[in-house]
Amino acid sequence: MFELIQKEMETVIRMWENMKYSTGDEISDDADRFQKEFYALFELVYSLVAELENPLQDVEEAQAHPEFKKIFEMLPDPLRIPFEMELDRILMGQERAVDCTEQG
Repeated sequence: MFELIQKEMETVIRMWENMKYSTGDEISDDADRFQKEFYALFELVYSLVAELENPLQDVEEAQAHPEFKKIFEMLPDPLRIPFEMELDRILMGQERAVDCTEQG
């Protein structure tokens, strides 16, 4: 499962990098693609958290987990807070509120 998450994380980071150089009409499309991939990543994270033998209690515990640590190391700084917020939401058992601007 971690391999799938790492692969999806690479896609998210690549889209993040592409989005930084978007211009004109590309900006909105690239942002929509990034958002879609970012939340697809968290579908995998949710599945992984549900499969763990020893459930993680919080983000700090996740940061210390050997596999999650690798994921955190991949994160560019601007994505760290959104990642931590989504992970925290998952660990607290909360559902994600769908944003009305999300593209399906």
